[in-house]
Amino acid sequence: SKAPGHDFVPRCAARQIGHFLVARTPFLTPAATIVVSTDGYFDVFAPGARPANAKPAYRGVIAELGSTVRVGDQLSVRPDSIALLDAVFAWSAARGASAVRGDLGAGRDHKANPAPVGGAAAA
Repeated sequence: SKAPGHDFVPRCAARQIGHFLVARTPFLTPAATIVVSTDGYFDVFAPGARPANAKPAYRGVIAELGSTVRVGDQLSVRPDSIALLDAVFAWSAARGASAVRGDLGAGRDHKANPAPVGGAAAA
């Protein structure tokens, strides 16, 4: 089912990394394309189509999406859940354009991540 006000219902793609199956779910928001991974991270790309093997403008951790979609550092909701859809759209509205421009740095790989949307501490 669709979240109110959102025209996009995510579809998962899964791939095996080592012994674990990792699902990656793309969310198309007005500010960015955000790909959430079940291994606790998300990648931010410019909105629209992206070339194969494109590097993300920003790499974030699930904690940045807020406490409603995580337990510790792991995703706690289904990749196709409305809670995750709402959290991603809220993060994108607050930080998506800044992430695409590079204003947030590279994220988890190179720089400390910003506080979660809503100001809750990332623990």
